[in-house]
Amino acid sequence: MSNKERLENNTKLSGGNKKNLFYKKITSLTKKAHEVSTLCDVQLKIVIFSPDKVILWPTESQAKERFENYLSFLRTKGFPI
Repeated sequence: MSNKERLENNTKLSGGNKKNLFYKKITSLTKKAHEVSTLCDVQLKIVIFSPDKVILWPTESQAKERFENYLSFLRTKGFPI
């Protein structure tokens, strides 16, 4: 099945099915992020804006800490923030 066919099939889904598909994709994405983070020894953060809430991975406090680390890295390199 091509990407275009998959996209067309996804547009035909009902509201509940779209939500289930959305959360399945988030689960898959966070699993992949965990694998990359572990295998490559890097800190990753995922921020997803859904219609009803903001989803942060791995946790809210860890995501904030990683964002602050990123901002401090930019400051040390001389990027304007």
